[in-house]
Amino acid sequence: MRAYLWKFSSAALALAGAAAAVAQETGFSGGPVYSTTVNGDYVVAGSSTRNSSTGQPDPFGLTVAGVPGGATVVKAFAAWNHLTYTPGDLSDSTITIDGFGVAGALMGTGTPDLCWGRTYGAAYLADVTGIVTGNGVYSIGGAVDDAATGSLGEGISLLLIYDDGGPARTVDVFSGYTSSTSQPGGPGAATTWTLSGAYMGGAAHFFANGLDGQFADDDFYVNGFESSALTGGTPTDAWQGLIGPGPASSNYYDHAEGDISGLMGLGDTTLSMLTATPEFDCIGQSFGALSYIPEPATLALIALGALALRRR
Repeated sequence: MRAYLWKFSSAALALAGAAAAVAQETGFSGGPVYSTTVNGDYVVAGSSTRNSSTGQPDPFGLTVAGVPGGATVVKAFAAWNHLTYTPGDLSDSTITIDGFGVAGALMGTGTPDLCWGRTYGAAYLADVTGIVTGNGVYSIGGAVDDAATGSLGEGISLLLIYDDGGPARTVDVFSGYTSSTSQPGGPGAATTWTLSGAYMGGAAHFFANGLDGQFADDDFYVNGFESSALTGGTPTDAWQGLIGPGPASSNYYDHAEGDISGLMGLGDTTLSMLTATPEFDCIGQSFGALSYIPEPATLALIALGALALRRR
């Protein structure tokens, strides 16, 4: 309860200073920042990086699970977030994974931040293929709060795309920044992803993150359908910080993941998301992915490539 009250007070202060901080954000890029077709899928793992509330140590362990035995990880990404005065600052944009230095690209920003008194929310993305290679516990360093700059850690996700010889699937990865505070016309955080191809039916493996969501009355919609069950939440408390560490009331990061084929129509080329916050919670999104059966033309190209390899 104390965390809720502090956040509410911070929100009130942020709104009181709205005249000095005009809401603006980069949003998402529209299309995917990375797209590939593999005979496999992806897995994702995540954790809050807030030291001041969750007591997240530095470094801390992040467990990746779900990559099938014998599969090859063809691409891996790390995505992390800070509330900061200085987007792109080296102390925020660099982390370590198992002792390896990782430099992230600044993928999106929004101002005001998520009601914690910093000027911006900022999202970073790095290709960590070769460092994150499969299931296991990875040591994450430098992603938590930074006392020197005053930035607060929001959360980190590791996404691994694998090939295990299974059915072909297109995997689109999205990165950017949107929030209920930085999006003009809020409350609410809304974004639309443009897929690299059309949805042709079948399972649609969806993932999106949630920043700073653990307040009552957050509701999450995908393509206009109420989808809070994807987060493990309810229609009145969609984002609860359940991925840890610590109790939901102290966490400011979460994941929504599941099959959304029932929420899509044949031929869809876009995917829309909305986190509605009737009580004006401060919440954002910065990273996500969708995998789906590729279009026939893509399947034909895969078959031609396999035939060419057999002829060599």
